Amino acid sequence: MLTTPAGAIWAGYFDEAMAGSGPQTHGLARFTAALEPDWLYPQRPAMPEIFDCYALNLAEETAWTCAYTPFHLVSVTADTPTDHGRAPYRGAHALLTNGVTGAFLSGYGPEYDLVTPFQTEAATVTAAGEQIRLVLPDGMEIRRARTFCRGPELHVIIGETWYRIDLELLGDTRRQR
Repeated sequence: MLTTPAGAIWAGYFDEAMAGSGPQTHGLARFTAALEPDWLYPQRPAMPEIFDCYALNLAEETAWTCAYTPFHLVSVTADTPTDHGRAPYRGAHALLTNGVTGAFLSGYGPEYDLVTPFQTEAATVTAAGEQIRLVLPDGMEIRRARTFCRGPELHVIIGETWYRIDLELLGDTRRQR
């Protein structure tokens, strides 16, 4: 669950929650401050299905998701969803974006710390640079971390230490490696 600066509450659901008939069956929902459903992800052929909302991010008032199994990057502005197409990396559990560029983070097995940069246009999302590994400032591997994204910022919490890196800086790191 994430909230926007205007107070909208977004919830992305995992597959075990999607049974029944409530908003969870849509995979992605927006709620009012009173926790009333305000918008539900459309269940129609024009949009990719959400079986498990792997990654959810908010950039200002726009929600972004990349969901299992189609792994399409989808944005929702106001009440309008846009399918940007299949993501260049499948299985990311987090995504950073400023609305034009971004990065998918993590994957399965040994790719848990992989960062895949991307670029979006109206109906396409493409890889935009080399993949890198996300490491601590001292170059050490990141283990047992909690990660989440807000717009272009990646937050990594390990124990009681909280790290933050901006997409722009992540891009600078990418060019240096």
